[in-house]
Amino acid sequence: MASETGSVVGSRVSALAIAASLLGGLASPASAQETDPADPQVQPQDRAKANDPELSPNVIIVTARKREETLQDTSTAVSVVGADLLQDKQVADVTQLQSLVPTITIGETVGLLKINMRGLGNSTVTRSEDSDVVLHVDGAVVSRQEAQGLAFFDLDRVEVLRGPQGTLYGRNSTGGTINLVTRKPTRTFEGYASFSVGNYDYASAEGAVGGPLSDTVSARAAFVATQRGGYGTNIVTGNDIEDQKRYAGRLQVQYEPTPDLTILLGGEYANQDDASGFFPYQNKLFPFSPTYVPRGAGGFSDPSTRNGASNFDPRLEKETWSLTGTVGYDLSDTITLRSLTNYRELDFYVGQDLDKSAILTPTFAGIPLDDKQFSQELQLVYTDDRLSAIGGLFYFYEKFGGSTDVGTGPNQGVYLSLIGESETRAFAPFFNVSYEVLDSVTLRVGGRYTTEERSIVNDTILNGTRITTDNDIADDEREISAYTGEYGVDWEPAEDLLVYATFSQGFRSGAALIFQSNSPIIEPTTVDNYEIGLKVGDERLFVNVAAFLADVQNVQRTQASVDSNGLLNTRVNNVDALRNKGIEIEAGWSPTNNFNLFGSLAYLDSEFQDFVTDDPIVQGVNPIQVAGNTPAQAPEFKFNIRGDYTFEFGNGSELELASDVGYQSEVFFDEFNRAPFRQDGYALVNASATYSFAERPLSLQLWAKNLTDEMVLADMGFSAFGQVISQMYIPPRTVGATLRYEF
Repeated sequence: MASETGSVVGSRVSALAIAASLLGGLASPASAQETDPADPQVQPQDRAKANDPELSPNVIIVTARKREETLQDTSTAVSVVGADLLQDKQVADVTQLQSLVPTITIGETVGLLKINMRGLGNSTVTRSEDSDVVLHVDGAVVSRQEAQGLAFFDLDRVEVLRGPQGTLYGRNSTGGTINLVTRKPTRTFEGYASFSVGNYDYASAEGAVGGPLSDTVSARAAFVATQRGGYGTNIVTGNDIEDQKRYAGRLQVQYEPTPDLTILLGGEYANQDDASGFFPYQNKLFPFSPTYVPRGAGGFSDPSTRNGASNFDPRLEKETWSLTGTVGYDLSDTITLRSLTNYRELDFYVGQDLDKSAILTPTFAGIPLDDKQFSQELQLVYTDDRLSAIGGLFYFYEKFGGSTDVGTGPNQGVYLSLIGESETRAFAPFFNVSYEVLDSVTLRVGGRYTTEERSIVNDTILNGTRITTDNDIADDEREISAYTGEYGVDWEPAEDLLVYATFSQGFRSGAALIFQSNSPIIEPTTVDNYEIGLKVGDERLFVNVAAFLADVQNVQRTQASVDSNGLLNTRVNNVDALRNKGIEIEAGWSPTNNFNLFGSLAYLDSEFQDFVTDDPIVQGVNPIQVAGNTPAQAPEFKFNIRGDYTFEFGNGSELELASDVGYQSEVFFDEFNRAPFRQDGYALVNASATYSFAERPLSLQLWAKNLTDEMVLADMGFSAFGQVISQMYIPPRTVGATLRYEF
């Protein structure tokens, strides 16, 4: 029977492992992943089941309700990418998930992730906004978009839950949740080492080692280091832009003093220092903007290339670390107590030439940020043959501060500084209950009551003098409370068929913007989501369908207008209404152990119902009604199809050939749906060939991404300070080889 009881480290996580295994197993069904018996998300009394040698390797058993069940029994719209598929497709960061998951688009702009799911997402790079789509690592929220994406290594699977979340996951979300599930310590010695090289001077090393330290203690250490040359050149300095220099590490120690108690402690560190995230010049913003000078020889760069022209090379620096503690204790055969504690810090800096050219008086803008966050979640889980229930408490605290510093160049003094700090405290009790009223019918109900306190303090310093006018200082504080619920019914008329219907509500706290002028804390966003789904199939063939309708009220959008002096005024407002509706289809077929097909198709109809806003690329007050327009980064159609075939040789070695094609229809980069803020539909082709040696500890993969070298826009924005429109392209064709050794 279907169930949605559990938690971020419980039922959904366990059930999602099946999908991870199915998707990862599409590369080779015989190597499908089973639930990690050392994972604290699996209860001790069920670990024997996870390792039962009598179970078929094509049937993945997990303990979603503390008993055996499969993905097709899980009544929620979810996509999961397993470790095998991440490896086969060389998925190196969160942004590349959009080629695998329906109704999701992800971009990274000046070091900030912009994730859009089902038409909901952050469309600007305004700092300190909450995310519509929340990212977690092992169930712990990563609040800052600037810190998201650096934990993408040594993963067991990536879970993508579409639609509002809150009665199971600790932090509210309106669009959905992405959970990165890392590989945990095991009771056997194991590990791997992987080395990659490619064009654009790409080089990467990744590895992990883990195993028992004693009868009750095991550990796992992992690392990744990546370096790549630039996709473009700063034609003024001759140095690379859009390069990459990142490294990260993780250490986890697991202690199991008794069969009923599991304690997992983990620490993570990541560092980035490169010239990525730069937005090269696309066009002038206003008629009186500077006249063009010859492109490609200084001045403005040619927007048809990946190059930039800047007095100064861009800078992007990130340093983040976190500590996480997860405890699971079985009070009895039916009751489990869980605790999830996390602390995270972030130091961030991005700096760029404001006018994206070398013809104006040098003006450099730097944004240093500092963030500290803490979260604590307690859960009490009850499970028997028909009833599954969870009750929990969630606490979250965050202090975020920084500034926008404008001067003549890096380390050459500041003449304008916009300084701000925000503080957030959130507390939420929640519950989720699932009851099997008949052998084929299950009723579900969940709820959450959220209370949040937010405050902001902003100052402006001009030539060393603090400006005290209301237009330059925005100080505000507010307490926001809301109840959100989830109600559903599951019907299983046959063994391999599940039909479900769910009404769920989402909540996103009112934005509190720092270092912005005259922008108080606004109303929270709320979502009413209606969804029906169908899941049919087994380990060889499955089709999952979800159809949804979401009414969104008080949508949060950053708006900008420019006065007659060309000065930018930025504020965040509530948009009256947005309606999203669509359908998502995922299917997989493994006719033999050697041949596999997987595909996804998503249709999305997203449009504003009422939205009056100023056009930021027109000077002065210029209100426009954009009702009927599509939000940014919300394509109408997306699909992906992937196939692979494995050749087996007499000496025991194997060769896997794989390819995938993805298509995305027209997309806009602002709410006005006009040129130049748009990109026509396009298709991307990827391919790989992987040879596994006879003994199988060693494999060699040749891979290619964006095989046809499509040059299409990933994002576009504007700067009234610099008076330019800027752009960013998706990565060009990249090819390389990866050597991997497992032990």
